[in-house]
Amino acid sequence: MDIAISVNHTSIVEDCIIDLFSYGILNIHGGDLPRYRGNTCQAWAIINAEKNRFMCA
Repeated sequence: MDIAISVNHTSIVEDCIIDLFSYGILNIHGGDLPRYRGNTCQAWAIINAEKNRFMCA
């Protein structure tokens, strides 16, 4: 395989795994980075009563 897709992975992917894919790994993250990092980013946005679904820097 040339590329992998990571969705909601719970930890940092090690270099030896990334190196298995010639194009690397595409990471999909559901939070506003870097404000909401980690695995519970959507929960924190709800707790903090965020008004915007999509945020632009």
